[in-house]
Amino acid sequence: MRRYAPDIRIFVPALPAVGTVLDQHISLGIAPGLAVLAIFAGWLGAVVGIGDGAVIVPALVPAFRFDTKVAVASSMVAVVATSAAAGSAYAWPAS
Repeated sequence: MRRYAPDIRIFVPALPAVGTVLDQHISLGIAPGLAVLAIFAGWLGAVVGIGDGAVIVPALVPAFRFDTKVAVASSMVAVVATSAAAGSAYAWPAS
């Protein structure tokens, strides 16, 4: 009796095609608008007590024509950066 190797299939996701999320470029012309959005989101978050991502992500998609995935990823990067800064300040307090 002959034994056959089992049919093993490994899922390897393909890279996205050119022109998808990874190929988007953001011009510096929208920087003032993003700064105003960030200040407004920070103010609203402080006054109402909601996270800034609840304001920033919905605003990035229609107003600045960001792809939804890019808007969510941008918010996640901001959360990680803020958490890292706050965590390091808590872990190593100044004197």
